[in-house]
Amino acid sequence: MVRISCHSRNYGPDTPQRTLWLIKKLGFDFVTLDASTVPPQWALENVQNAAEKCRQLLSDNELAPVEYVLSDLSDGQHSVSATSYDPSRIEPVLSYFRTVCAFAGKAGFQSVMLVAGDEQPALGYEGSFDKAAQLFSRLVAAAQENGVQLCVEPGQRSILNSPDQALCMIQAVPGLCYTLDPLQWQVRGYDTQQALRLLPYTHHLHARQAATGWNKCPLEYGEIDYDLILKRMRGARWDGVITMEFWLTEPERYGNMSPIDQTIVLRYQIKQLIRKYWADTVMR
Repeated sequence: MVRISCHSRNYGPDTPQRTLWLIKKLGFDFVTLDASTVPPQWALENVQNAAEKCRQLLSDNELAPVEYVLSDLSDGQHSVSATSYDPSRIEPVLSYFRTVCAFAGKAGFQSVMLVAGDEQPALGYEGSFDKAAQLFSRLVAAAQENGVQLCVEPGQRSILNSPDQALCMIQAVPGLCYTLDPLQWQVRGYDTQQALRLLPYTHHLHARQAATGWNKCPLEYGEIDYDLILKRMRGARWDGVITMEFWLTEPERYGNMSPIDQTIVLRYQIKQLIRKYWADTVMR
């Protein structure tokens, strides 16, 4: 079954309560919760209290959690990625991730998302890839121990910036899944057909529009083929969450585009496609 969620970063910084209230007000039943909304510091202080606080916030707004977007890791001193961590400090990194996963599991999340990490000049591409693969293997196990799935988002500026590279990482790390954002591929000229090679390994999908060379373009100019994506999901009997994701980090680059308009209109389009391909599905 396909469910539709809203990313908690979409509509600008605010308190967790006000952020979740707005998401519910806009008609969502599921939320993808970013670390900027509910920081991992909550879990580091007390896992059980953090989970209970988060569950209460979600319950107050009648929202169900799907994915906790952690993005980066920490070694207890610095924010690090899967390619930039210091191997001599891997145990603090693993401890940090286990704590976050324990919180996520207790709070009811299905998955925890990380970014893939970028190429480190001193290591080169192959060295950076191998370093990330070694860490992801351990993080997959840590996540599973706490009842959640590790999802990595391949990105246009990461070591997983093509479908071929992303497929190689899946082969290198059993149990790894992806949070797939077709924008990351389309903006670099990889069309929807190529991005869908990753669908069998996709646990979660982020939805917004883009065109080749045009990041976050208006919906009417987008080249991402959501009709094809939903049709392939139906054929694969895909069971997962599509998250509406659109925020403006640099408003001056995007004119009068509104995150609310972009997410709500695309949600409507995707709901129509779900009705088209899953005639018996109850919409949420």
